[in-house]
Amino acid sequence: MSTTFIKNVILFCFLKITALQACSTFCLKSQNELIYGRNFDWMVGEGLVIVNKRGIEKTAFINENPAHWTSKYGSVTFNLYGREFPMDGIN
Repeated sequence: MSTTFIKNVILFCFLKITALQACSTFCLKSQNELIYGRNFDWMVGEGLVIVNKRGIEKTAFINENPAHWTSKYGSVTFNLYGREFPMDGIN
C-alpha cells in the first residue's frame, strides 16, 4: 500500500463527520404568475406560524439606540426560536 493512501485513511478517521443539511427551492413561471416554494430543513423540529397584524409598533432587540417602527403591512411568519424571531414568511 502506498504511504499516501495510509495517510488519507488515518486523516479520514480523525475528521469529524457530520450530516449535511440543505434546503431545496423551486420556482414555477407562467404568463401571469410566479410560484416560489422551498422546504425548510433545520435542526429544530417544531416552530410557530404567526399572523402579524399591520399597525403594530416594534422595537429592535439591541441595547444601544434600537430601531423603532410601525408595521405598514400584515404578514405571516414561520418562527423557530420564538414569536419575535422569524426565520421565513410572507407578506
